[in-house]
Amino acid sequence: MLGGLVRACLVRPAYAAKLIRSGTVWAPEVTALGGYRLFGGDEPDLARRAGVPDADEEYEALDAGTRRAFGLGDPIAEQGEKSDLHGGTWSIRTYDGLRGLKVNVAAAPSSAPADRRADTADTYAWFARHLANLEKGQSLLAVTAAIYVPAQQAAALRMLALQFGVEVETVGVVPGEVLPALAQSFGLSQYLATPSSIPSHAIILARLRLYNAPAGDRPQSQRVGGSGGGDTRRAHSWHRRP
Repeated sequence: MLGGLVRACLVRPAYAAKLIRSGTVWAPEVTALGGYRLFGGDEPDLARRAGVPDADEEYEALDAGTRRAFGLGDPIAEQGEKSDLHGGTWSIRTYDGLRGLKVNVAAAPSSAPADRRADTADTYAWFARHLANLEKGQSLLAVTAAIYVPAQQAAALRMLALQFGVEVETVGVVPGEVLPALAQSFGLSQYLATPSSIPSHAIILARLRLYNAPAGDRPQSQRVGGSGGGDTRRAHSWHRRP
């Protein structure tokens, strides 16, 4: 489950929990993956309307949304590292869910902490090397908003599938279909402004093609490192039920 603005932090965990409770998918472990970012614009008002008035930044909203969606209590473990740069801080909270489900809520550090929060590529790379023990052939399901599926699937292929040999599928949710109070409509300007726009697709696909090229054909700065990494935590797998 990928974080983002406050809608994402609440809606995406709710949708992931719905998929698991309904038996549509099965997973031994799930992770809500975001970053540290203070709220802006109308996010504080949206958080109050959605029932999380104490949240004032992304990670806390993502944690609140995940605990609510999966019916979680207090974390059984918590770790992290604080940085003077907001984008350099990282955290992991681990929970015991129902029927043995392990739930992590994580904030990844940014590769440019002085400039921005962690982007999708940052969070995927950090997830693979510091949270999951990925093995070739395992399956991952990413949950995002429908408008972002193409861009985030491409990032998952580049950062996870090509580097670690896992299978990745990205599904999208429409916010109002899960939490009506957070309904949101997208017009042409929003589509053109997102990474899902046609110009952005061209850039994303060019990067994906570059990463998939033989090593000798890539510029030195773009060559992909070896696979593997991570600690002894169980890998995140999911299976779609017939």
